[in-house]
Amino acid sequence: MNRLMVIVAVATLAGCSPPPMARPNDPVAQQCEYEAEMAIQSIANPLYAGVRKAELMGMCMRAKGRG
Repeated sequence: MNRLMVIVAVATLAGCSPPPMARPNDPVAQQCEYEAEMAIQSIANPLYAGVRKAELMGMCMRAKGRG
């Protein structure tokens, strides 16, 4: 939980607000979260990975008309 708080704080400071976590009843959010998770697996720095995941989730959700 502490790691998540740090990621959210860094993402907010970086100017991107992380989108809500994927909900079981929202297949679009689930797909975006899956794609973002796959994209950040090779990033060794967990802080940067969290910021990048938030950016990717936001872009994906906006591209699909959810943001």
